[in-house]
Amino acid sequence: MKANQIPYNKLHDKGFPSIGCQPCTRAVEDGEDIRAGRWWWENPEHKECGLHKR
Repeated sequence: MKANQIPYNKLHDKGFPSIGCQPCTRAVEDGEDIRAGRWWWENPEHKECGLHKR
């Protein structure tokens, strides 16, 4: 964040290491992957927002 001058989001302090839009993001539990809170309802092999479809 510092190297790229990205503003710090206070949600990082509340268990959100990866932040997306509100309905697609939840806090992660200790021991979970840092991306576990993104598209949390999807199967792990299909976690995609639709913006980056191949």
